Amino acid sequence: MCNLGNLALKEGDKQTARGWYRDASDLGYSDAMLALGVMAYHEGDRPQAQLWYSRAATQDNVAAMYNLGLMALDDGDTIVARRWFSKAATLGHESAAQQLAALELDQSRTTRQVNLTRAERLDQTGDKLISGGRTLFGLGCSLTLLFWVALPLLFLVVAVIISVLGGGDTTP
Repeated sequence: MCNLGNLALKEGDKQTARGWYRDASDLGYSDAMLALGVMAYHEGDRPQAQLWYSRAATQDNVAAMYNLGLMALDDGDTIVARRWFSKAATLGHESAAQQLAALELDQSRTTRQVNLTRAERLDQTGDKLISGGRTLFGLGCSLTLLFWVALPLLFLVVAVIISVLGGGDTTP
């Protein structure tokens, strides 16, 4: 039935395609659910697209998970996007893994910038509670900078490794 829907869609008959996809989705075919989601999305019906993608994702359809991640990203919800991309990446979706890595990199840059600003502010105000005014290994890298920038970056790398190796439940 899915193939009949694909054929009808290829011929430009969206209504017939939709009918075949609905019949196939009633029988539990996640690819048909995905196709209905794609059609709804391209017709501008995001709630309907999300509904069909969600149904397909419950059956481990990685393309549907990826699309849900993209929709969440479009909505500015990086937490939900990260969950969907992580789940799809765990099941082998390469683009989801790339999106997840990009999100982690963006978060790392933001965290690093915030921490660098904190370290600079501490040094400018003369507050040497962390660094004590010393440098690390004589390289001019203050302990303040190490504490506020390098340590969170290390935690981020460990979190990415754990997430890629399948640590924890990432279902939204």
